[in-house]
Amino acid sequence: MGYCLNQFGQWVYQPDTQVPMDRLAQLQSQQKMAAQPQQPNQSLIYVQGEAAAKSWMVGAGQSVLLMDSESPVFYIKSADASGIPLPLRVFDYTERNQNIPQNVPQTPNPAQIDLDRQYVTRAEYDDLQGKYMEILDKLNNFPANTPTGDDTKRAAAGTSKPRNKGGNANE
Repeated sequence: MGYCLNQFGQWVYQPDTQVPMDRLAQLQSQQKMAAQPQQPNQSLIYVQGEAAAKSWMVGAGQSVLLMDSESPVFYIKSADASGIPLPLRVFDYTERNQNIPQNVPQTPNPAQIDLDRQYVTRAEYDDLQGKYMEILDKLNNFPANTPTGDDTKRAAAGTSKPRNKGGNANE
């Protein structure tokens, strides 16, 4: 136990007289209580402005909600596990009016979708397929370039180098 005051106001040593099994049960109960998280204080904390919110002390690994008493603003002040404060988070709040519906995007009703604008008909598809095939045939049957008189003379003389169609960066 240690030292404690007696009835005369004097400090006296009182030895530990508990049974060892009771002492073990007491230590186990203390460990259980230490492992349980502490319940946060449920009362609101009001501060006067952002400067007061920034200067509010927060324990390591803790966060606190701070209400501004001067404007419709609230703050969340936090600190990391080592106790270094994190940037102050600032929120504005406004009252919801029950009579005004909120702007909620609505998905269109499938019956209201105009399918004619989103899809082609079979006749339009067949027409496009025919035009595609016609263009493909023209490309495949495109006449090959025949060498002109100048190209033939150079090739026969052997003075020209073979050229790439896109040209060469050294030219």
